[in-house]
Parts: sequence; structure tokens; C-alpha cells
Amino acid sequence: MNTKSTKYFSLLIAIAFVTSVASYVFFSKTMRRNIATENSAAQNLSEVQKQKWALTESFQIRQTNESLQIDVPHLVDLCADNTFLIFQLSADEVSVAGSNPRIHLKISCNLALEKMQTQFEVNYSDLLSLHQLKEIKLPFGEAKTELIYTDEIFPIKWSLTEISTEGTNSFRISRFEIQKVFGNNFEFELR
Repeated sequence: MNTKSTKYFSLLIAIAFVTSVASYVFFSKTMRRNIATENSAAQNLSEVQKQKWALTESFQIRQTNESLQIDVPHLVDLCADNTFLIFQLSADEVSVAGSNPRIHLKISCNLALEKMQTQFEVNYSDLLSLHQLKEIKLPFGEAKTELIYTDEIFPIKWSLTEISTEGTNSFRISRFEIQKVFGNNFEFELR
């Protein structure tokens, strides 16, 4: 390479280096600003909004071969002002008079606090029995149905469509809020 090419090549490397340093400085300041904005927004939430956010961010629901398992780490805090925590399951592929059949799993705060329980399990056999019974008692509360009739086939595919509380500081977490946090719906099939 001749000296003129070497000078241009060195200049090009210097420009690339300065550009990358400037980009790094700019984007790191932007990231810090975004994180600070998110943290200050979280600090400005009301108590009910904080409870809602804590529940949405921390609850877990899993499917095994025989049951649904629900884990609610912040249940003790939620139960301070509420009587029930309700998980609504919907059969999205079925419609009855324009609405989807639903199952409401109601976790009793009194029972949960009495046992200091934050993990709950619902057997598929219990959910299937709702086709005939409409309401059953569970060790942690109860399960009720809506728009499920004995003369129709019981839906097999279900999804979590809402989480809500009943009590002084009640709130509702929609399907879309759940999707935003987890990136998708929780869906399962009764086996």
C-alpha cells in the first residue's frame, strides 16, 4: 500500500472508532433514562396498582399430565384487603349465545391465610366433573362454571383469560395484560 492509501485507511478507521464511541455514549444515556423513567413510573402507582403489578409479574401457572398448578407468591399481601382471588378460564373455541363457557377458580383468602398456602393444584378430573356439578368445593376454595350445559359436549381446550380479586381493593387483570407480561396466552387441554 502506498502512503496516500494508508492515510485514507487510517482516517477511515479513526472515523469508525469515533462513531462507535459516540453511539455507545448516546445509547447508554438513553437506556439509563428509560430505566429511570420506568422506575419512577412504578413508584407513582397506587397500592391497588402495585398489588396488580406484583401479581401479574409473579404468579405462575403450570400444566402437568393430571392437573393445573398455580403459584401466587404475593397471596398473603393480596389477602390483606380481599376475600377471593379468582382465575377465569375460558373455552375460546366454543360459543354459547355469543359468549364463551367459563370456569372460575376461586381461591379463598381465609383458607389460604389459615394454611399459609401460596401454591394450589386443581386436578383435571375435578374440572371435568364441573360438566355435571356446576360447582365444586376445593381444598383452597371452589370452582364454578358459567355457560356450561350438561346436554352439550364439555369443552376440552381452555385458556386463562382473567385474574381478579373480590374485596375492598378489588381489581381485574385482563387477558391482554397477562399476554403483555408473558408474551402469550396460557392454554391447556383437559385430558
